[in-house]
Amino acid sequence: MSKKANPGNIFLAWERIVFQMPRVDGKMTAAAEAEWEVLWRTHVEGENLQQTNVHDATLLCSLGWDLAMQHGDYGMALKRARRLFEHPNWQGEDEISRQHMMRSSALARWLLGERSAALEEYRELLDLQRRYNIHPVSVVRRDLQDICLREPESELASEDFARLSADVIRRFKGCVRVAAAIEPGRTTYEELANAFDATYR
Repeated sequence: MSKKANPGNIFLAWERIVFQMPRVDGKMTAAAEAEWEVLWRTHVEGENLQQTNVHDATLLCSLGWDLAMQHGDYGMALKRARRLFEHPNWQGEDEISRQHMMRSSALARWLLGERSAALEEYRELLDLQRRYNIHPVSVVRRDLQDICLREPESELASEDFARLSADVIRRFKGCVRVAAAIEPGRTTYEELANAFDATYR
């Protein structure tokens, strides 16, 4: 078993990589990735995860997800996001951080082509919405609309995608009729993108 890590040291190393190391065209460099890899091996791989503070594990898993997404390696992004779910104190992480990582997992699944599983994860995230916490519905809305804008405009969205989109949209003030107009199996991605636009008015 590794020696229990000093959370402050992990945070400072993460902060250096994210905010202090130079970037090229907005992207983290190979040097930054190499520093992250040392942190990953030391604090997240194998049994080391159990000895790492969950907040610090979140920082490293999230950064690892960012690096994988930067390379377009969605499978690795998914693996790194879901590694955090194996932390013994995962449920002790703060609410927003857990929701952030759930969203990261869902998006990686979608981009990887695991669309049904991705929609299930977005649904699980959406179900965490409460009156005082609208973060889940906000992040799901953003991702679903981005997906609509990336897909061919005239292509029909799947029934499950359309139903989830309607559920998200109806949760915004004044959008019940907009959501009701969505017909699963008969609504295009362009039409859904326009429906999402209505939630910002």
